[in-house]
Amino acid sequence: MPTKHLYRSRQYRLPYFNYAGTGWYFITIITWQREPLFGRIENGVLIRSALGEIAEQHFLAMQEIFPFVTLEAHVVMQDHVHCLIKLTNAHEERFLKERAFRLRPHSVSSVIGGYKSSVTARARRAGFTDRIWQSRFHDRIIRSERQRQNVKRYIALNPVRWQQKQDERRKK
Repeated sequence: MPTKHLYRSRQYRLPYFNYAGTGWYFITIITWQREPLFGRIENGVLIRSALGEIAEQHFLAMQEIFPFVTLEAHVVMQDHVHCLIKLTNAHEERFLKERAFRLRPHSVSSVIGGYKSSVTARARRAGFTDRIWQSRFHDRIIRSERQRQNVKRYIALNPVRWQQKQDERRKK
């Protein structure tokens, strides 16, 4: 039995798409085993833990660290974070000539990797020793203004919707 691809993870990136190219991206990053590390939701509002405060602060600093990134919207939830970002890299083409899955400078992966590692480093300095993040992240390429507005609304309403779902579960 050949074992060449036995432990290889499935690739979820769009082939030939340049994730360092100028464009809008909706990102979701999940905590390790969906642990509610960032706080708890009460009445549709996240009451942040110390780690949740660190996650929030690093979102707010993202545009300073990565000047090619525009942070349009974000939310820190108890067990995940969402953000809507725009990368502006004029020297990058939208599509690649070859199918290449490697880390490109100024790409979505480098930005999210930088965010995750900076939150983790700050958390370690604050004494937090447990694992924080799931590996990888989920992304969606935003292709229209309507889609961008829908994502902004989704992010803004995420805590309220979560509370509504919890209330409905309790009623059952």
